Amino acid sequence: MRGEIKLVAKIVNISKEVDSKQKFRDCFDEFSIVFFNSIQVPLRAGKFLEGRPEAGGVLINIKECKGKATIIFNSPGKFEVRTIHRNKNNPQVHINLIHNPQLDQSITVSPPENYISLRNNAIIYSLTLIILLLALLQTKII
Repeated sequence: MRGEIKLVAKIVNISKEVDSKQKFRDCFDEFSIVFFNSIQVPLRAGKFLEGRPEAGGVLINIKECKGKATIIFNSPGKFEVRTIHRNKNNPQVHINLIHNPQLDQSITVSPPENYISLRNNAIIYSLTLIILLLALLQTKII
């Protein structure tokens, strides 16, 4: 099983009085929404096994105010979303943690053992139902 996560980001107008998209275009040269320790899909040759941390995420097209990407994680844990951006008036790159106590913006990646355990439990449950069905059928026949 491949645990790909598809990300879609879009800048939207939050009110009729303010053109949020135009303000976004006027403010930023580059803007990305990323998860550190994730890997962008499709994998580049050799990147998955190098062991260097990456940041897979969505690079937002400034003109269209939207972007999409697919990422995977190669280790379990809880990963926070961050923004990496460069303002028009400041060429320095800024990295910010998105922190909003009302929303949980993190992604929790379970270890692969959890998937195997859930799959095995589903198989055991199915086999139990089949055995019960066969027992019921046998009692009606005899």
